[in-house]
Amino acid sequence: MVLAGDITAGGCEAAVVMSALQTLPRDLIADRRGDVATLVAKLNQIICESVAMESFAALFCASINPVLQQLRYINAGHEPALLVRKASGRVHRLERTGAVLGLTRRDRYRERAVLMQPGDVLVIFSDGISEAHDTQGRQFGDAGVLQIVKNYSDASAADLVARIMEAVDCFTALSRWEGDRTVAVIRSTGQANKDALEEFAADLVGAAA
Repeated sequence: MVLAGDITAGGCEAAVVMSALQTLPRDLIADRRGDVATLVAKLNQIICESVAMESFAALFCASINPVLQQLRYINAGHEPALLVRKASGRVHRLERTGAVLGLTRRDRYRERAVLMQPGDVLVIFSDGISEAHDTQGRQFGDAGVLQIVKNYSDASAADLVARIMEAVDCFTALSRWEGDRTVAVIRSTGQANKDALEEFAADLVGAAA
């Protein structure tokens, strides 16, 4: 489970939103169906009922099935994550599937799914990365992130995170950009480990019992 969020609130309200965001992974694990959309909708309702109307939270929530090599995600008003294909070099932007949390109780959050192939890289980042700018007002943008991924196509996930953060630091060195910066990288190995396969088989047996 991967979560990335950006909270537009302050003081106690920010703490309420953060607490709600932190409970989502535990609820998802407890929910054997893995119904991400329902849980995100509940989170949206909590935020709508608990904080002021001008308080919002952008959220990217992703779950990866290591057996099926399937990525399921919901993007609630967050920066699009980038899925970079190892074999073809193609880039899939995981666009928004719903509005920011806290905007309206009526919003629906659609879950989407894509398959990950061996070597594929998923990059999730905040707008503090994409909107970082230099002294001439030019933004680092998706292009800056993709350039790092392509230049270091065989690097580990941890190394890519470090290189992206370093590149943004260099890009904004003289502009004193102070936006919040968050980056998460997942690289698909294409191999489901033995423990995951055994757990999946146990779930099937339990469901049939």
